[in-house]
Amino acid sequence: MKHFLIFLITVLPLFADDQFKIVVEGKAIPLTFDPRRQVWVIEGAALRTLPASSLPMLISMVAHVPFVNRSLFQADPQTGGFHQEQFLVMIDGIPVNNAQTGHHNFLLPISGDQIERIEILRGPALSTPGFAGAAGAVNIVPARRNGFRLSLGNHRTLDTSLQWGWKGLHLASGYLSTDGFQPGLDGRKAFLHTSLHLPLKRGQLEFWGGWTQADYGAKYFYSDYDSFERTGKFLGSARWQSNLSAMASLNLTLATQYTTDRYTLIRDRPGLYENLHHTWQHSFDLMLRRMSLPLSYRLGMQIWADSIASTGIRSDQPATALGFHHRAFYSLFAESGWEKDRGFISGSLRVIGGGTAQFDAHMLAGLHLNQIWQAEFSVYRGTRFPTYTELYYTDPSHRANPDLAPELTHGIRTGVTAKQPKSETSGHLFVNRITDMIDWIGDDGNRIWASANIRTGYFSGFDLHHSRIAGNTRITLMFTRQWANLAEDLRIKPLKYHYYLPDHLASLHVSGLFFRFHLDGSLRLEREQATKKWRPFLNGGITREIGRFSIFLEMINIANTSLEKIPGIPESPRSIQAGFRFLSK
Repeated sequence: MKHFLIFLITVLPLFADDQFKIVVEGKAIPLTFDPRRQVWVIEGAALRTLPASSLPMLISMVAHVPFVNRSLFQADPQTGGFHQEQFLVMIDGIPVNNAQTGHHNFLLPISGDQIERIEILRGPALSTPGFAGAAGAVNIVPARRNGFRLSLGNHRTLDTSLQWGWKGLHLASGYLSTDGFQPGLDGRKAFLHTSLHLPLKRGQLEFWGGWTQADYGAKYFYSDYDSFERTGKFLGSARWQSNLSAMASLNLTLATQYTTDRYTLIRDRPGLYENLHHTWQHSFDLMLRRMSLPLSYRLGMQIWADSIASTGIRSDQPATALGFHHRAFYSLFAESGWEKDRGFISGSLRVIGGGTAQFDAHMLAGLHLNQIWQAEFSVYRGTRFPTYTELYYTDPSHRANPDLAPELTHGIRTGVTAKQPKSETSGHLFVNRITDMIDWIGDDGNRIWASANIRTGYFSGFDLHHSRIAGNTRITLMFTRQWANLAEDLRIKPLKYHYYLPDHLASLHVSGLFFRFHLDGSLRLEREQATKKWRPFLNGGITREIGRFSIFLEMINIANTSLEKIPGIPESPRSIQAGFRFLSK
């Protein structure tokens, strides 16, 4: 048995406990920044009024993370020079990244109305949950309330969701269907998730489970054909917390994931070329922590295993796709932090063992310059191990490399943050150096894509952010400038992951209450590095709240501009949807 290492959820309890969840109270700015954890927080109340047709679009609007959208059912983040395989996605601290491919990471059993808040982790914060390299992480915290939502839109789009809870039990479901904004991008998605919280004498016990299935057209997603894909995912976890004292606790987490993915190259000829992938992922985590000032620490261990069974059909004959593989590993984790009135410092180290030895580490320090301004500095080292697709996917147009080395990222991030009662300003510089960077390199002559370790890639840039409340209006401005520097010989060859890089990204969000109507507007400008083309993306929304009920109208891409980040698939054209919702307190 050949072992590969992937560390996934050593410290899930960090996101499961209220002590680590950042609560946004009162009339707060909808996007706030916690410099001690390098976490951006988006409150759920703001999410429900923003004009967006999908969860990735919400994240892109408020957290300044660009996505390459493949219809309403698939989206890949592209930030800081990184891509979907380097970006960690979690639901209430449970990672949902798939060991087969990162294309399905945002296929989640939850809708926007069912979210309490979203936490965007950048820089060294991501080295705590691990798994996806240095691109960052998003943690989606589900809401626990009663409510429902129904909306209708053009392209015969129907979006509905329902949630109900009683004491410690909560159930939620949803359904989405559309004809697609162009032929071959139609689809349907259904999902269900549930949670149960049981208080104990000296702690708590929590169970969580989710299921989702999507059937959708995948025309031009991966090749020049009218393809079709059916993807299903089951997620489950059990978490137990025992309070050893007022300051210390012991946390145990068990998590599992089962994913199926059936890909048909030509929708009307399934026997010509078809793949069926089954992926299993299981983990066990144990964490001891002590939280007190000025010194706190966490100690943990994790055992992880995953496997894949992948078969195919070629010209009506059974065939092997990715094959049958499994891997297992373990890791030990330690983190300590110190905080006083003038500043803070924290550091962590994770040692990974199994088939090859690796380690991840980070150090974060902050200094309060005065009552408003604070400076932060961090350095980190992160590891990403290849997915099963990168290791074993071989067909007439793809040649995988089963000997791919892990991808290593060394980064520096520094900046300042200013917080006042009605405004918040921050600016950060970042530099990332990736060695053995994994990508698919194309050969235009033979039309062959080969997975390989690119020697070194450098990505650098800066982020600027300013939010302000003026009366009943909130205004948010964000700007990102980033550069990519790859090896000289790769600049003339196509890459699958790093083909799209927005080197300029600017956003303006305005939200306010006018004559009993809540109005939201969002303008995002992207400029792609290679083509130097600018693309405006303008959204607008109107919401009228009547007690616990609200009616809304959302307009997407009002300017109706189009940029093909994937050849043959333009971003969604102008669309509109209207509906109503009810939410309990």
